[in-house]
Amino acid sequence: MSQTSEKFLQRMVLGRIPLLSLLGLIPGIIGGYLYFYYIGCAGGGCAITSNPWSSMIWGALFGYLVFDLVGSYFRKKS
Repeated sequence: MSQTSEKFLQRMVLGRIPLLSLLGLIPGIIGGYLYFYYIGCAGGGCAITSNPWSSMIWGALFGYLVFDLVGSYFRKKS
């Protein structure tokens, strides 16, 4: 890959998706699994908490949104 295409890729990808928001996926996934493990329903009646994958996806979404909210607050402040 040439140097100009690497710079273009960095500018397009990293310029549009804040790194802090992507870091929010990790605690979100862990939190989603912990929610499934400790609180989730075993009977299968709950759509989100009866499956660890769906809990982890919702946790990742929540983590991304929270970290994006915090990141945008600090970006506006500075």
